Amino acid sequence: MTDTVTDINSIEDDDVLQKMLNKTDDFDERKKLRSRIREIRDKKRDEREADTKKRDLGRQDEIKRRAQLADEEKKARLKKFEEMAKTHKDESLVQKTDFVKRKAMEDEAAKQRKLKAFEEEAKHSRGGEIGKFSEDVQKMKKEQADKAKATQLQAFENIAKDEAFEKTIKDVTADDGRTTTVLKTSSKTTSSTTGFGGTQFTKKPPAKPQGARGAMAAFKQMDSQNAPKTKPNMLMALPLTAIRRNANSIKQEILSFVQANIREYENIEVKNFSSAWNDGMAFCALIHHFFPNAFDYSKLEPKNRRYNFTLAFDTAEKEADIAPLLDVEDMVRMLKPDWKCVFTYVQSLYRGLRNREVNMHKPEQ
Repeated sequence: MTDTVTDINSIEDDDVLQKMLNKTDDFDERKKLRSRIREIRDKKRDEREADTKKRDLGRQDEIKRRAQLADEEKKARLKKFEEMAKTHKDESLVQKTDFVKRKAMEDEAAKQRKLKAFEEEAKHSRGGEIGKFSEDVQKMKKEQADKAKATQLQAFENIAKDEAFEKTIKDVTADDGRTTTVLKTSSKTTSSTTGFGGTQFTKKPPAKPQGARGAMAAFKQMDSQNAPKTKPNMLMALPLTAIRRNANSIKQEILSFVQANIREYENIEVKNFSSAWNDGMAFCALIHHFFPNAFDYSKLEPKNRRYNFTLAFDTAEKEADIAPLLDVEDMVRMLKPDWKCVFTYVQSLYRGLRNREVNMHKPEQ
C-alpha cells in the first residue's frame, strides 16, 4: 500500500492518474487518485496564473518603455525644431542687414550722380547772378539729398528691426526712367520711387506715429508731384460676395431644373450633387423624361448601379450628343461621389436637354 501511495505521489501527469482511476475499483485507492489529480490540476492552474501575471507585467513594462521612448523622441524633435527656428531667425536677420546695406549703397551712388549733375550745371551757368543762383540751387539740392538719405536710412533700419519683416523686393522701371522698389511684409506693403528729387513713397499705409511707415509718409510729402498714379483694378474691385452669389444661383438653377423634370418618378429625391446620384437612377430618370422611348424605366432597379450608369451615359450620348464626362467604374466604386464631378456632368446635361426642351416648345413657323 505504501508503494502505491509513493507511486501516485511521484506521478505528475493527470492523464495517467485518470487511466489508473478508471482501472481500479478499490475505494481508498480511487480516493487517493482523485486527490492527487486535483493537486496536479491545482498546481497547473497556479502555474498558468503565474505565467499570465508575468506576461501582463512584461507587457506593462514594454508599454512603459515605449511611452518613455516616445517622450524622448518628442523632446528630441522639439529641440530640433527650436534649433531650426533659431537658425532661420539668424538667416532672416542677415538678409535684413544685407538689404539695408545694399539700399544705403544705392542711395549713396544716386547722391553722387546728382551732385555731379549739379556741378556740371554750375559750370555751364552764364553770368554772375546766374552762377550764384546755380550755386544756391546746388547747395539747396545737396541739403535735400542729405536729408532724404538720412530719413531713408532711418526708415530701412526701422524695417530691419521689425520682427514681422519678410523680405520680398521687386524693382520696376517706369517709362520715365525712374526705378520703383516694392517692399512687402506680412502686415504691410510700401513702395519707394527713386527719381530726380530723391526717394518718394508712392503708397502710404495707415498713419503710425513712429517707425518705417512714418518715414515713408514723410518721403511722400517731400515730392508728391512725382508720385506715380495707378489705375484701379476693376476686376479686383468686384465684390467676392457677388461671385459667390452667382455660383450658388447657377447651382440652384440646375438643381431646380433636375427636380422639375424628375418629379413624376417615384422614390427619387435629388437635393445635392453627390449621394443623390450614387445609384444612377436620377440620371436615368432625367434622360428618360426627355427620351421616354429610349428604354423602359420601370424595369430599372437601384441595386444595378453599373447598368444604370452605363444606360444613362450611353443614352445621353446617343440621343442628345452629350459626352459621358463621368467614368462608370469610378461612380460604382464611390457611394458618395465627388460633387464637383457630378455637377460638371449634370451641367452639360442641363445645357443639352434644356436646349432640346426649348426647341420642343418653340412654335412652328
